[in-house]
Amino acid sequence: MLDAAIADPDIVGTALAGLTSAPKTLPPKLFYDAEGVRLFEAITRLPEYYPTRTERALLARIAPELVALANPGSALVEYGASDEGKASLLLDAAGARLAAYVPIDVAGGALSDMRHRLRASRPRLRVHAICADFLRPLILPDAVASMPKFGFFPGSTIGNLEPHAARAFLQGARLTLGRGAWLIVGVDLRNEGYAGAIVPEMLKAGVTTAWTLNQQRVIRLEPPLIVSSAEISRALDALRGAIHVAHERLGTLRDTSVA
Repeated sequence: MLDAAIADPDIVGTALAGLTSAPKTLPPKLFYDAEGVRLFEAITRLPEYYPTRTERALLARIAPELVALANPGSALVEYGASDEGKASLLLDAAGARLAAYVPIDVAGGALSDMRHRLRASRPRLRVHAICADFLRPLILPDAVASMPKFGFFPGSTIGNLEPHAARAFLQGARLTLGRGAWLIVGVDLRNEGYAGAIVPEMLKAGVTTAWTLNQQRVIRLEPPLIVSSAEISRALDALRGAIHVAHERLGTLRDTSVA
């Protein structure tokens, strides 16, 4: 079962490539249907999740310095833009320097909602949303082809990429944005102990479970489980061993067997 709101023409191929690799992986983009976007926004509002509010506070302070780098009439190209919150800080400070906005994201529904909001709040801004995986080669719309480009990749998302994927993204962005473009990248330099602080709060809020289970809305494998006899035997052996250890620790004398 596939969700067309995810911008990947070959979700099955993407999933199979990850599940047949070592170690097995599934790309994060499979979380980002409409419900996944909503859940992630809930995560960013948790008190323990500092990156979003910290980055927005920083952008509010330095946005004038950043947009001063842009050539007049530039197109703001944001990678991973499921909402316009951070881009708006740049647009507010830009004056006429940023004449167009090109948000790129895998969540088509979120992009459509954003386009409607911007049409009402910024009627003069030219918005050209692209529903795509920004880790793949991109061609910008003809409407912004001749405009100077001002790239924007916030959220420390680059820190979630494997080194080879991060390099590939930067190489692709260079080709997409073109010669003379700027690329502003948000990087979290303070993440020690971060996961340990946020995970318990996410669990209490029920967000982590919902976030993880939501992936099944995008892709579901059927049959759900294929297990060999050897794998079942290893699992039973492990279970027997665990029960034996538990009995020894608890001082239990009852005889328990696993069929």
